[in-house]
Amino acid sequence: MDRALAACDGDPRATIRALLIALDATEQEVAALKIEVARIEAAVSDGYVRGRRRRNTSTP
Repeated sequence: MDRALAACDGDPRATIRALLIALDATEQEVAALKIEVARIEAAVSDGYVRGRRRRNTSTP
């Protein structure tokens, strides 16, 4: 938190804005990675994984 505040020259509003922007970018990256993982999992043959494929138990 102190580093983020220092990077924004001590401006708390700018710090919060920067953190929200960073959070949004991170959430978008996670969503893109989930799509990529799903694509890769779909491409892997069932015979190769032999029942080791994890079930997605997380909720969005």
